[in-house]
Amino acid sequence: MDAQPYSQGVAAYAALFPRPEHELAALCAAFGPGQGRCVVDLGAGLGVSALGLGRAGWQVLAVEPDAEMAASLSTRLALEPGPPVPVAVMPRSAPLPDALADAVLCQSVLHLLPPAEQHALLTEAARLLRPGGCLWIEAPFASPLREPVPWGCVGTRDLGLTRVEHHRCMEPDPTAGPEAWATTWRFEVWQGGRLLHEVSRRFAWVPLHTQALARATRAAGLHGLTVWADWSARTPFDPALAPYGYARCHRPTP
Repeated sequence: MDAQPYSQGVAAYAALFPRPEHELAALCAAFGPGQGRCVVDLGAGLGVSALGLGRAGWQVLAVEPDAEMAASLSTRLALEPGPPVPVAVMPRSAPLPDALADAVLCQSVLHLLPPAEQHALLTEAARLLRPGGCLWIEAPFASPLREPVPWGCVGTRDLGLTRVEHHRCMEPDPTAGPEAWATTWRFEVWQGGRLLHEVSRRFAWVPLHTQALARATRAAGLHGLTVWADWSARTPFDPALAPYGYARCHRPTP
């Protein structure tokens, strides 16, 4: 499976279609005021969450293995109005010290990785966390509610005389495994009714299972996994009611 869904020319267009503001607000409310505490964002992507947490007072280390995504995030930070946001973009190869972080965020990443790479990421999160620190995971979980999404335009942005359209589809991918799905993004650039350019990216992924994730986090040295219906952690996750889960676990104290 491919863990770099936005690479190969897609990052610049994906930046035009950020996540809804209410999702970012819910994440920041769950994390609470940073007050200078450190959070590592593993797989930061375009940095929407990293920027939100930075504005909430967290010292953010945004780790992004894809070079194009990291460059887009660095550019975005440079263009941010107002005081500098405390977000540092780190390549995956940069060594970070043990027990550095009060929290680690792993958002929309784990389901893209095969089991061995999931274990490596969870083990790295456990290494980075201080005792008592929390790992936060957002990912699609196995759910009977998940259905294929046919090709369609899910967003447009007008840039002067140019229009950028975001098209997407999602479908089962039996070639990648019995539970695998594939999502395809295509960005089209139009001007005067003429298609000037298009770029697309297809990536396979497998939804998580609560019990398997609990075993994987324990194997990485993390304890107390709980999965919730949203970031507020008020309602336990039920795959019969929602296809997405929000999980938390922690590095135990000595």
